[in-house]
Amino acid sequence: MSTLFAKTYMTATCSGNVTYVAAGTPIDFFGPSECADNITRDIKSVTRNHYLVNQTYMDISRWRSVERVLANGCVRAAADSTPRYIKANCSGGLPSIESYTDAACNESMFLLEVIPPKLECLIPASTNPSDTITFGNTSSTTLLVPEPHIYLKKRSRADCTGGDIELLIDSLLFDDNAPEPCDNGFELNATTPTPSEYAPNTLYMTLKAPFFVATAIDRRCIALDDDTQLFVQVDCNTNSVRFFKDATCKKPRSDIPRFPFQSSCAVLNDAAQSPVTTTTTLLPSTTKTFVPTATWTPSTSAVPASLGSNDVVTNSGGGSGGIVFLLFVVIGAAVAFVVYKKRQMNGHGSMMPLKSDSDMGDDD
Repeated sequence: MSTLFAKTYMTATCSGNVTYVAAGTPIDFFGPSECADNITRDIKSVTRNHYLVNQTYMDISRWRSVERVLANGCVRAAADSTPRYIKANCSGGLPSIESYTDAACNESMFLLEVIPPKLECLIPASTNPSDTITFGNTSSTTLLVPEPHIYLKKRSRADCTGGDIELLIDSLLFDDNAPEPCDNGFELNATTPTPSEYAPNTLYMTLKAPFFVATAIDRRCIALDDDTQLFVQVDCNTNSVRFFKDATCKKPRSDIPRFPFQSSCAVLNDAAQSPVTTTTTLLPSTTKTFVPTATWTPSTSAVPASLGSNDVVTNSGGGSGGIVFLLFVVIGAAVAFVVYKKRQMNGHGSMMPLKSDSDMGDDD
């Protein structure tokens, strides 16, 4: 697949000099777009001639994405679906960035950065080969696309030889880890799964959050960790994600708080075509979490009586935007650290998943 670049130009025709260019997962998620409001997303890379001569830019590097922004101005970011403006400070001292909602950079935008981005100032189109600035250098004019990352996979067979992928987690939590061989169905490696590795003619639910993407097979009780009694089951029909403490998913756990996510369901096992997915938009909320009441039930999406390759069920229920609620630290952190750390300890000891402050204990 060709790298997709998001670009902001100085002209409405999306030609000439750029003030912003980005590449990585967020751009791939939104897909290509035609020129509009000085912004375009396509596979055409940015060369030296596209940068303003002798002007400073800033590289903002995050997990699996990088943005290059004209420094010391108010620049529209082309990587977002909603307007975001960046003010990159390269005028002295340590580099810094601020985000805004308006073109004058007057209205601040709050962005939660769990892991601070790496900032570097540079002059990509300097006329002086020896030109340097205080806290950067004249690095390559080519925007460097992030390196391949590590996936956590849970397979249906304990030895990982064949068998369907039951759970796939794509997260920054694993990127600093070296690939590891199979351990009771779990493996860490940089190999992107192919459609044929998923169960045939079977729905999978995909959950998207800022720092991870998780894909789980529909209606199967998946063991996240036997020692800590943590099992998960997703249901595309009821648009739900539930955690249990037994291998049959009959005994629910009540100590798992909720967290908002984007969700979609699709059949992923057609190797001849790209998977077809649908996504829902996570709408802003005045509250940070949502705890269902005793009478709350999600809306449902009809599931076809028979499923063919690339059939899709859209999660339209569960409130605004088809939001599924589950805990980020359980799917992301608990799986990563319970399973990975256990391997590091050579099977000695166990680690319980993180709980909320209002832990209610296990249900019988």
